[in-house]
Amino acid sequence: MVNTSNSQLKHLLTWLRANKLSLNLSKTYTMPFSLSPRIRSLTVDIRIEDTPIERVHATRFLGAIIDDQLSWSSHINHVANKVAKSILNKVKHVLNTDTLVLLYYSLIYPYLYYCHLIWGKAAFTSLRQLIVLQKKAVRVISRSSFFAHTAPLFAQHKILHLEDLYYMEIF
Repeated sequence: MVNTSNSQLKHLLTWLRANKLSLNLSKTYTMPFSLSPRIRSLTVDIRIEDTPIERVHATRFLGAIIDDQLSWSSHINHVANKVAKSILNKVKHVLNTDTLVLLYYSLIYPYLYYCHLIWGKAAFTSLRQLIVLQKKAVRVISRSSFFAHTAPLFAQHKILHLEDLYYMEIF
């Protein structure tokens, strides 16, 4: 497998040079995808012109973080950290409800929506933290108690649940 990869990379490099293109080796990584821990733990020596290519278990690609199991847990954790840092809770006493909804759509919704078609059907255990954070944001917007049922709050403010965002796009 390694010999085939290295051979194909030589062909790729030849094609890139023929088309006056270059490859930034400092941004080039190798990541074998597998559910098997044995395969993920294998050490591979993939090189381009004697330069070793770093092996990673997760990397950012076009704003999405892809891991070697395609579990999307790294990306979901990243989104959860961004959503958790939202200033919504800090300004809820100063701003009216309409402005809080606007802030939700400006600061939280883009993170929940971006690339959700590829990570939106991840395991529920991974998505749960985002669902909880979205419910917390809706309670903040509504100035409801921590234990308030969120279904009517989502409907009142015309905000789609995380799961509904996914289904809206595929159907």
